[in-house]
Amino acid sequence: MPPTRIPLVGRDGELALVEALMARPPVDRTPRSRRQPILVVEGQRGSGKTELLNTLEQRVEQVAPYARVDFETLGKGVDAPQVLSALAFQLGRRCDPYGALDFPRLTSGIEVLGLTLNPANRERSRAAVVQALGEDRDLETVRQILQDAATAVIQGVQGPVGVALPNAGPGLSVWIAKHTLAGMLRWRPGRRVILGAYQDWYGHRGRGRTHDSVDVLLDLNQWHHNPATADDRRKVSELLCDAFFADLREAFRGARRSGELSLNCLVLLDGCDSELGRRFLTEFAAGRADQPPDQAFGPPPLTVVAASRGTLLADRESGDIARAVHDDDQPAPQSWAANAVWARRRLADLGADDIGRALGLLVHREGDETQLKEMLAELSGGHPASVGVLIEALARHPEHWREPASLLDVPMPGAEPGSPDAGRTVEQGLVRRLLGRTPEPGEEFDDLMICAAATQRRHALYLCTGEQPLVAGGLAGFEADIEPVLWPTAPELLRRLLLRGLALHDAARLPDIQGLPDGPTDPVAPETAGTPLAAGTTWSSAFGRLRKHLESSGNIVDELYYTLALGGLADVARRLDALVGDREKAEIGAGSAAWIALLESVATAPRRVRNPEAVAKPPMEQLRSLIAAARFLDEPHEPLGRDIKPLAELVAARWIVADPFLGNRRRGLHLHIARGFEGLIARWQEDSDPLFDAAQRHRREANNWA
Repeated sequence: MPPTRIPLVGRDGELALVEALMARPPVDRTPRSRRQPILVVEGQRGSGKTELLNTLEQRVEQVAPYARVDFETLGKGVDAPQVLSALAFQLGRRCDPYGALDFPRLTSGIEVLGLTLNPANRERSRAAVVQALGEDRDLETVRQILQDAATAVIQGVQGPVGVALPNAGPGLSVWIAKHTLAGMLRWRPGRRVILGAYQDWYGHRGRGRTHDSVDVLLDLNQWHHNPATADDRRKVSELLCDAFFADLREAFRGARRSGELSLNCLVLLDGCDSELGRRFLTEFAAGRADQPPDQAFGPPPLTVVAASRGTLLADRESGDIARAVHDDDQPAPQSWAANAVWARRRLADLGADDIGRALGLLVHREGDETQLKEMLAELSGGHPASVGVLIEALARHPEHWREPASLLDVPMPGAEPGSPDAGRTVEQGLVRRLLGRTPEPGEEFDDLMICAAATQRRHALYLCTGEQPLVAGGLAGFEADIEPVLWPTAPELLRRLLLRGLALHDAARLPDIQGLPDGPTDPVAPETAGTPLAAGTTWSSAFGRLRKHLESSGNIVDELYYTLALGGLADVARRLDALVGDREKAEIGAGSAAWIALLESVATAPRRVRNPEAVAKPPMEQLRSLIAAARFLDEPHEPLGRDIKPLAELVAARWIVADPFLGNRRRGLHLHIARGFEGLIARWQEDSDPLFDAAQRHRREANNWA
């Protein structure tokens, strides 16, 4: 069964923003372009960047000229001349009322690049250029020149929507002539002077310069044939970008129905984090910003949307980057669009309502979807590609709706025999997609799982250093294999799945209840004797070392987070109990609201999965088991104590209900949390409102769950 196509949801703001950028509002009843930056949509792998470009492409087809390039598909030897050619080819497809846009200046430059000239004989080279751009050639000859140039680059360019692109070979030239060049080269009948008439532009470039145009074209050819020199390659890109923009302006200005061209052309660029993508966009943006002013016409009529995972803008000057916003009350881009080179738009994770829309379209199930969409949002972290996979799996296994986390163990949906996902579970398939590769078992992947335990980059670095680092690859491995995956931001689901793998690394020693510490310890070194760290599971080693590292750091949030992940429920309860009622505690800030925020942050600590052989227990029974087994990590023989037991129950209930792998049986937990907050009111009488509000919030939440 082929995979289900998940519709684009949660991207209405981005679609409206691009529509607003493309608009050419009239000035004196004539459409006029506005200066605007390149719009960079940023998101993690699988965040929906490509799907957004797909939707934009579908919306703009036959509405305005558009072009699309994916830099990750382009092979070696492709550079700015080939990319610009690919853009021009696609923008030249006939589209009413625009007609077929012509790019004669760019075509002249591209043709000259292909000439073999003798730099030692400049006069002969000049004659060759003049002849190549002569006036006596017919349309078919020019068409063949452009076809030859296109063959080298069109393989990496997507065809029009619904048109399959053939593989390289004899059929490719035929496809180009039929679908691209034929649409581009709709010159006036009988026209024979095609390129030579445009060579003069290379002398003045619309800037009033007085260079000899043939000399400029000779230089262009020589720069092109010396690609090892970065400055020469940059000069080629700069000159051809100038030609591209000049052609685009002239095509709009001279169009027969120019008064009807109310939208810019649209260029969609994917894979922009590649070396070629970053270099091309840097030069393209510089060339666009450097265009000579045209008071009558305005800037080149082009809107550019570039997809990036964050690398593209990483080293740019902050003053050149604007934050792209869209206001429904003022849909036209405001000052941010006029004064920057780049505009950043980060793709947000999907919310529960967005997921509910996708569910309604693809999974037909009777009853209220409130519980299901909330559980899928928590499990996936709103990561769009992961949401899509989980919904596909749910469509095939609807019996799992009460426990969506159990979908992680079903076969990857839509996996064809021989595909990378064949024979994999949903969990394995998601990890592969989130990483962008198939993880190979071994030290490198183990190191990645260990570092996923760290909430901050500097904490992970601690795991890589010292006399006995936990990370086998050390700092070199961290820089090469771990940091690019986990920092600065990684999908929450990836961290969760990596931590599941970390726990299952020692599956035989997992507890029977999620969240319990390691079993009985064996005394080893004096500093670890009697602690879970002595048991030596990878989970306990990672979180134990992180906890020890932060003991005297003053970072109470992360210290208690690591302590709870280690199974130190009693330790966390005792620390939190000591802070109840104190409005002046410097550790957490002032008042009960800060205390509640601390509790909620700590309760997001991961719960180690239970032993696969153990029987699953309902959430309230898990709560009772956690309390019954609660011991202090450094004093395992000391019981919990009745004085802090109520607070320990509150922490445990909040910890369980925050578990993204939890099913829909949550009503009892929320009611227990509400009673826990109410029990603290007497101890915080001067600042009880936040406690009462929190209790009421959980009582309302209880009504949403089984």
